[in-house]
Amino acid sequence: MKMMNASPVIEWNRLVIDLMQSITQPSDVDLPRRNTSEAARVYALLNVAMHDAMGGLGGDPALEPRWVVQPAPGLSADLAPFAAIGAGCQLLEGLFSLPQREQQIRDLMRNLRDEHAGASGVIADITAALDYGKDVASALLADQRYAIPTNDPVEDLHLPANPPPEGIGRLGFAPGAARYRRLTPFVLARGDWFHAPPPQELAGFGYAREWHEVYAQGSLALREAAADSFESRMARLWRGGVGTSQETGFWMEIARVISADPARALTLSEQTRVMTAIAVANCDAMITSWSSKWTYTFWRPQDAIRRGDEDGNAATFGDPAWAPYNGSQGASPEHTSGTATFAGACSTVLAHLFGDAVSFEVDFQSATGLIGPQTFDHLALTADIAVRTRVWNGIYFASAGEAGLLAGRLVGRRIIDAMALMPM
Repeated sequence: MKMMNASPVIEWNRLVIDLMQSITQPSDVDLPRRNTSEAARVYALLNVAMHDAMGGLGGDPALEPRWVVQPAPGLSADLAPFAAIGAGCQLLEGLFSLPQREQQIRDLMRNLRDEHAGASGVIADITAALDYGKDVASALLADQRYAIPTNDPVEDLHLPANPPPEGIGRLGFAPGAARYRRLTPFVLARGDWFHAPPPQELAGFGYAREWHEVYAQGSLALREAAADSFESRMARLWRGGVGTSQETGFWMEIARVISADPARALTLSEQTRVMTAIAVANCDAMITSWSSKWTYTFWRPQDAIRRGDEDGNAATFGDPAWAPYNGSQGASPEHTSGTATFAGACSTVLAHLFGDAVSFEVDFQSATGLIGPQTFDHLALTADIAVRTRVWNGIYFASAGEAGLLAGRLVGRRIIDAMALMPM
């Protein structure tokens, strides 16, 4: 499928990233979409819907439907772009309910439809392809395997009590996000397939070394004093949170920029394969990390440092005034780092597809406080920097990043094998 008009896959991903960034107010009706785990699910659902809608019309064996097998009308495979347009519209309309966002979704649908229809489009066939894409998206949204899991404290015996006891080393975190570890993976056979080994023992030398590393390199005071340093700039770039597309969205944007590069001249089918692979890698990496997080419920550096005189380690001490550069310590348990797991999975898939030495320019979001886009030249190095920023932001110990990065790479390799991805 050669690209003659704007790619619906690229444009729907551009829009969903914008929609995610626009959720900034606690009163926002779309607030449930804002957290990292839900963002990963949304990105995966969007791209899976487009992948299977296009594949359902046939014509490209590489896009054979994997998640939604919906009986297709007898339409030409040339109408696949319209199936993607319909799928993207229906999927996002089903997830975002603020009228202003719904209007953005419908406007893009009409623009894409009109641009691809041109003067010679057969209206009836175009409408049928759009409707087919919408049917695929509706079936995916109705599939309970990919619905948000409900809380079930009775089964979550390893979760801290509610209210949490806040014991040394194991702090209670609200179980709301813990349920995402029970989300059905899109490719992995099990969410705990690449479960990480335990965090460092509190009384050990390794823990003390990592404790002092975060204490020295991730403090608010140090980073503000060196705000223009490489470490501080990268820490802000990868911070994520409110007003961003979330950390999973960062890799969606990287994949979008690489796939949309005119110099690569990727076909619509190729762009679909890339974006779907990254989206499901992101989501399955999230499930993998969350499985470890809510097994170990290990405390974050802010609590570990403020209560360092209670951990039983003679090499640490308590500093009640210490604060992380991140601004908050984070809402999930520490081990493992989700950002590291996403980075491992997505960089592995992208490097397989395009090689590691890929130069790309990204402008993640205005909320980073950085002026202008940032340029990167190597995928593995970009992943390593993303992992390291969790220490510079003062919110993870180094071993949480190392374990997450390794697990993510394993997820990425599984995505490559399961989807039979070939270098482009």
